Amino acid sequence: MKLHLLGTAGYHGNSFRETTCLVIPEKGIVLDAGTGFFRLRRLMKDVPERMPLNVFLTHPHLDHVVGLSYTMTTFHGMDRPSIRVHGNREHLAATASLFGGPLFPLTPEFLGLTFQPLPHHDPLYCRGITESISVRSCTLPHPGTSIGYHFDTDETSFVYITDTDASQVRSSFVHGAKTLIHECNFPDEYVDLARRSGHSILSDVLKLAERAKVEKLVLMHFNNFPEMDTGLSMENLVGELPKNLP
Repeated sequence: MKLHLLGTAGYHGNSFRETTCLVIPEKGIVLDAGTGFFRLRRLMKDVPERMPLNVFLTHPHLDHVVGLSYTMTTFHGMDRPSIRVHGNREHLAATASLFGGPLFPLTPEFLGLTFQPLPHHDPLYCRGITESISVRSCTLPHPGTSIGYHFDTDETSFVYITDTDASQVRSSFVHGAKTLIHECNFPDEYVDLARRSGHSILSDVLKLAERAKVEKLVLMHFNNFPEMDTGLSMENLVGELPKNLP
C-alpha cells in the first residue's frame, strides 16, 4: 500500500508543487482534490477494477476541491470511475454549489460525482466506506472549519490533517496511528500569521507527532512565499529543524 503525494502546496501551486491531493490507489482513497488531482490519471492502473474512488475532503476552499472539476479530462479515454466525495454537510453543499452554474458549467452527475455526508448521528465515526477500511473524523479549527480523518485498514493506520493549527489538535484523535500526514504551512518565524490564518508551524506539528507517539510524520501543504518556491532542501519549506528533534 503506497501513499502518493500528487500535490503538497498551499493555496496555489508553483514550479515544483500542485495544491493538495494525496492518493492510495490500492484502496481507492483520495485525500482532498486540489490541482494535483489530474496526476491521478497515471495511477489508475493501480486502482482495482470497478473500485470507486473515495475522496475525503477536509474543507471546501478552492485549493482543495478544484480538482473535482478535472474528471472529464483526467479520465478521458478510460472507463471513468464513480467518485464518492465525503465530508461534512456544509462543506459538501459549498463544494456542490461550484458545479452546474456560472463557476463551472458541468453538473456533478455528468462528472460521476456523488456527495456523501459524514453521518449526523455519530460524526466521529464512519464505517463501511469499503470493506476493509474504517474512518473516524473530527472537526478542527480553521476559517470555516476543517475535518481531520483517522483511517484504520487491515495493513496499517494513519491520520490526515491539514489546514488547522496543530497546537489545537487533540493528540487522542491521532493516537494509535502509525503515520501522521500533517500540514506544515509555515516555519516557526511566521507564528503570528499562522495563528491568524488557521495554519500550523513546524514546532507545533513536531510536538503533536511526539505526543501522539506516531512512527512516521509526513509533512505537506507548504506555503508559497517566493523564498519557498524552490526544489531545494526541506529547510526551505518548513524552516530550520530543531537540534533536539524528537
